[in-house]
Amino acid sequence: MLGNDVVDLELAQHQIRWETKAFQQKVLHPLEIKKYKDKVLGFTDFWKIWSCKEVAYKAHQRKFNLKPRLNPFDFSVSEISTSRSEVKIDNYKCEVASFINPNFIYSIIHNPEAVSSQNFEISSYNSYFKKDLNRNCLNHMLHKDKNGIPYIKINSSFKPISITHHGKYVAFQFQDKTDLNFLWNADILKS
Repeated sequence: MLGNDVVDLELAQHQIRWETKAFQQKVLHPLEIKKYKDKVLGFTDFWKIWSCKEVAYKAHQRKFNLKPRLNPFDFSVSEISTSRSEVKIDNYKCEVASFINPNFIYSIIHNPEAVSSQNFEISSYNSYFKKDLNRNCLNHMLHKDKNGIPYIKINSSFKPISITHHGKYVAFQFQDKTDLNFLWNADILKS
């Protein structure tokens, strides 16, 4: 199972009214609202929950081959530890690992088989992929199925990939380490 999400914390501060109780009630599941009662979540806590929901949405959509429909209200996040959370929607649940630093939050589905994940800082919001990725080459390899679920074509076969970008960050999660090695050796990913 694959799913990842990155939140550029600098950009997130200026994007939406995340700090209002009304907005948080549109995003938080009733169990989360009950847990946090009348308090408004802090900036990092809110975006960590959001990121975990995005990851679970991607994994859930891929697992059940669903049409795109993100409703963060449907997903319930329970913290296991500061870096791990459990996310539930209907009868589906998954574990999400989050890495938080002052610049970004990066969350990935906990999947021992997804052995590689790559995160790059990129030059500017309006030119993501520009500096660190060979965009033309990568675009020829990226494909989406009828539900918008991404795959990458490597050596005539389609491999699952999860892609996320926000602000100046982009990240990928692959099912197999050989997929990352192929992209790296083909000079598509540059350090």
